[in-house]
Amino acid sequence: MFGREDRGLTNEDLDRCHAVSIIPTDPGYSSLNLAQAALVLAYEVFLAIDGAGMEMPKGRRATRPPTSQELEETFSAIEDGLFAIDFYKARKPEAVMRTLRTVISRAEPDLREARLLAALGYEIKNYMDRKGVPSSEKPD
Repeated sequence: MFGREDRGLTNEDLDRCHAVSIIPTDPGYSSLNLAQAALVLAYEVFLAIDGAGMEMPKGRRATRPPTSQELEETFSAIEDGLFAIDFYKARKPEAVMRTLRTVISRAEPDLREARLLAALGYEIKNYMDRKGVPSSEKPD
């Protein structure tokens, strides 16, 4: 049983329930529509019945995970691209790259995705080189 968005369940409805679930929301937006609430509750039930242990389907284009070396190449290409556009300015390159490493690693990219991220770094640097824009040099 799901309650109305603006008021939830009535006391009479709650009297008929054997268990109640409340989905915590942001105080500034304290309600979910019925579809959202049903989806959140269904997902929580899925996890509770050990659905989290199941392997989720892969996309049609999914590839193997990148090796450590391939990930390092990705990070290096991104770092070089960011140096080329003088991104770091007052930022510490090590701190920026540490954060990017964390974000990218948390996303668990497959090889195709890691190569796309590396291509971004390569293309930024190549573009700046073609335009003749001097870039900050990466310290050795």
